[in-house]
Amino acid sequence: MKHPSPSPLFVICALLSFRIYSAFVFRTSPLSSQDIEMKSSARVGRPYEEFPGIIQEVISHVSEHPVPFVSTEMYYKSSDSLPPRKLSSLVEKVQKWKPAAAEADEMETGHSELIGPEQQNYLSVVKAVLFYALDALDESHNLVLPLSWPSPTPFGGPAIRGSAAAQDATLCHAMLHRREGDFIGAEAGLSGWDNASFWFSRVDRGHPVYPLLVQFCRERAKGEAGGQTHAKRKDSIFEKLGKNSNWSSSLLTSLVESGVCGGLSEEDKKEIEEVLFAEWKFLLDKCWGKLSRCHNSD
Repeated sequence: MKHPSPSPLFVICALLSFRIYSAFVFRTSPLSSQDIEMKSSARVGRPYEEFPGIIQEVISHVSEHPVPFVSTEMYYKSSDSLPPRKLSSLVEKVQKWKPAAAEADEMETGHSELIGPEQQNYLSVVKAVLFYALDALDESHNLVLPLSWPSPTPFGGPAIRGSAAAQDATLCHAMLHRREGDFIGAEAGLSGWDNASFWFSRVDRGHPVYPLLVQFCRERAKGEAGGQTHAKRKDSIFEKLGKNSNWSSSLLTSLVESGVCGGLSEEDKKEIEEVLFAEWKFLLDKCWGKLSRCHNSD
């Protein structure tokens, strides 16, 4: 019996379906800007396209690999003495990255190159923020410690006092100890949770990232954010964090700790992941903006 030949429309649909399937299953290159824009979390803050390539790659990585709900051990050693760890290949790329003049001039300030020590300080914080997202907590720690602590340390080196980047370094410092979680760190003999609380207490209540986080949580609680609409959920994490006009880092730390200990639902964890991404992205935006401007203060 002779079977009928498939119609041209059927063949076209089949080929199109295979191409779409292949694009997702066999993807080997980083996400494109169009892919990133499809993710609501990646649409937080400064547009993806305004960053240089290496930062775009990290944003792509973080969009695909959110901060996990696990405690991460830190080693408190200088960066050249750290033990081998399974880290993204992006860590080495960030270590070697030196912004070209064109990259550092995204804001079109009329300057053509990085000048002054403060740009180096902000470059350190930008790299620290990127390392944080790539699970390279010690590399991040060693960059922000000199800017946030007034004394020299064996792993961070001499202190850098009076920098305009100090508050951003302190916020990053607190964030990475929150990721340390249950582990007891050599820095102060405290758990990551307690050490994070100490460093968050040293961040000014008026830090520019904080009102952005309140606004983000309030928009998400309403089912909005990133130019998209989202499903609303009663008693959501967004509602809790956006309830007051003053941002509560202690509440977020407590919620993350509950997630690590298994005390939150999967829905709650997903919402916290969005908040953690927003916190990271807003800090990255601010520090990259500072690095892009060739002046030494606000």
